[in-house]
Amino acid sequence: MNGERRDDDAERRDQEAERRDRAAELRDQAADGRDLAAEHRDQATFQPGATANAGAASARARREAASDRQGSSRDREAGASARSYAQHDRDMAMSDRGAAAEERRHSSLDGLTGVYLRGAGLLELEREIARARRARQSLVLAFIEVDHLKGIGDSRGHAARHRML
Repeated sequence: MNGERRDDDAERRDQEAERRDRAAELRDQAADGRDLAAEHRDQATFQPGATANAGAASARARREAASDRQGSSRDREAGASARSYAQHDRDMAMSDRGAAAEERRHSSLDGLTGVYLRGAGLLELEREIARARRARQSLVLAFIEVDHLKGIGDSRGHAARHRML
């Protein structure tokens, strides 16, 4: 479940990064528009009858364009950061899945003998039977019963029974 949550977080961060990229693009377009307006005002400043306000308006438009570009840069940096976090979330999700698979494998095996526990063993047996059928191959199944195992444990102790297993 942890891996799924991390994948969801990564997806959310990617969407946030995309949103910031779109915002940065819009700011860049606005800055381009302001630069163009400033250029037109600069040209108008040199026309006969131009007022002193034209130069000030042009300077203001250029400052606003520069401010838009700074905001655009911040948005792009934030988007890159969100993407980096998203990748980290994906890496951690993969790690969580690996750890969960390893945990399942260990919880399915008997610690002493290394053989499958009953429930996990029956599932594995079903998979092997299905695989043999699909591949049209033979399957050999062997059961081993150790006579008097309980008696050995009762008379010689659990350690003797463990060594026998």
